[in-house]
Amino acid sequence: MADAGPIPPPITTRARRPAPPAAHSFFVSVHIPKTGGTTLGLVLDRVFRKRVLMDYPDNPMEDRADPLIAAHRSFVAAYFHGIHGHFSARRHLDTFPAARLIATLRHPVDRVISQYQHELNDAGAASAYHGAIRDGMTVVDFAARPGVGDAMTRYLAGVDPRDYDLLLLSDRLAEGLHVLNYVLGNMDIPQHFGSPPMLPRENPGTARARVLAFDAAIRAAIFARVGADADLYAQAQRLFAQKVRRYLK
Repeated sequence: MADAGPIPPPITTRARRPAPPAAHSFFVSVHIPKTGGTTLGLVLDRVFRKRVLMDYPDNPMEDRADPLIAAHRSFVAAYFHGIHGHFSARRHLDTFPAARLIATLRHPVDRVISQYQHELNDAGAASAYHGAIRDGMTVVDFAARPGVGDAMTRYLAGVDPRDYDLLLLSDRLAEGLHVLNYVLGNMDIPQHFGSPPMLPRENPGTARARVLAFDAAIRAAIFARVGADADLYAQAQRLFAQKVRRYLK
């Protein structure tokens, strides 16, 4: 019987994952309060060497870009790599229609609790509910306030969630940065933050003077008051899973 020769390697149909694009795309990054947006802003600022325009207007729900930004849009797009801040997703749509649009979301119950803890401890001008919370407003009542339990929905309104280039999740931020490499261009995260990355953390809850604990019953009561944000977060989870399968699997 003739020698059949060496056994050929098994045939595989799995394609090699392409490398992230080298060129960077201009982006608009919506920082919804208490979703990890401060950390993302620090990451972007370091990766792009301080060339991220931080935009934190007095009225985050303003639909139009600052007139100065709009008037100098060509310079902004040429000098900066993107814009990040507390603003409505609609704010920069007309000024930078081709920008990659990203945002970070968080489980709505955790987001509400984090904002409640922040406002409990911070007496600054930005803490509109500090006095009310100190006077006895419960976290459940706080969740029912307009702009609190539906904060993520309000910030991202006007753009279909499927039309965002990436909706990151705060509890999967490190993984999300790997996906972001493909959305914005290779950010070389290991060079800036090591491998695995040690991401900067700001506003950690453990640094607050008072940190309250909430049981399952209270969390359930909060969840009952964040319906729109809960639906949005569930959709964002599905969309994020699709991006992970597309770019990382």
